[in-house]
Amino acid sequence: MLHKTILIVDDIQSNIDILYELLQKKYDIVVALNGEEALSLLNREKINLILLDIMMPIMDGFEVCEKIKKNIKLKDIPIIFITAKNDEENINHAYEVGGVDYITKPFLPKELLARVETQFKTQHLIQSIESNVRFLTMNDTLKTISHEWRQPLQIIVMQANNILADIELDTLKTTELHGEMKNIISNAQKLSETLNSFHQFLNSSLSFKFISLYESMQKALEFNESILRKEKIEVEVKIDKNIEVNVDEQELHKVLTSLLKNAVEALINETKKTIFIHSSFKQENIILEIFNNGEKISEDVMPHIFEPYFSTKSKQHSVGLGLYMSKIIIEKVLNGILEVENKDNGVVTRIIFNGEKNE
Repeated sequence: MLHKTILIVDDIQSNIDILYELLQKKYDIVVALNGEEALSLLNREKINLILLDIMMPIMDGFEVCEKIKKNIKLKDIPIIFITAKNDEENINHAYEVGGVDYITKPFLPKELLARVETQFKTQHLIQSIESNVRFLTMNDTLKTISHEWRQPLQIIVMQANNILADIELDTLKTTELHGEMKNIISNAQKLSETLNSFHQFLNSSLSFKFISLYESMQKALEFNESILRKEKIEVEVKIDKNIEVNVDEQELHKVLTSLLKNAVEALINETKKTIFIHSSFKQENIILEIFNNGEKISEDVMPHIFEPYFSTKSKQHSVGLGLYMSKIIIEKVLNGILEVENKDNGVVTRIIFNGEKNE
């Protein structure tokens, strides 16, 4: 059962008293009188929902929310803003920084209780889904396989029909038959590669342990060595050899090889081809960035890059896990974050790992 603890953050004690009186019969309540105190409490207590005031000294509610959303361990806690500010600009900003709801003062007690309970019902649903995430992603996986298979199957059927027509018309030429058969074999291999990728994802058992991030990336580079050499891509790696991340090694390998493959394909039409891989630390998290100097992703395309069937590449290059499945593995299986953004003169793919220590 989902534990229900609410953190109330407000610099005015009378506001806290009102909320406490409304909520304490049904929920466990923790209070903070400012943003810094709230952040400190969040690192010590198990909090399920935050009721956050906006107008506070030193650190306002928007800044508190932004800091929470940047912390891997805290980012999924829903935040409801409760404030006297009711203008459209502040309401929009509340949602932009990561709030899930916005209640203006003075509020109706029944309304507040209903919105709070709605958030707990939502959390319960999400908890149920995530506890079975590898099973529940099967439906999306099958849809993705179907999508990836559609074009290769169409090509195979078309080419087989062409061969049959040539035989019936007695116009079949050996050279043309050879080319058609090579295309059929090539497309059949694409079907097999797609199926193998998803079969491995669904059937692998998870085994979390601390592994060297540098060594894991070296294995991914070795896996992509032939295409890196063929495309004459310069690769520079700057990963601290002492960094270890607590992950399932096989799942991380799938993601790293897939992300490298994406970076390579982004460089195929470039004259100078460079991939720069480096690690860094931000707060308590470990950051791995894979940068390529390929063409930037357009603004209208960027919001869709993690959609299951979306690809900026031509269909012949679309086989593999792709960003959609990589994001599922990183965020739903390995408890990290996967981001993509345009940076300087290229594109960077960023994995943010939980920076827990290997004691």
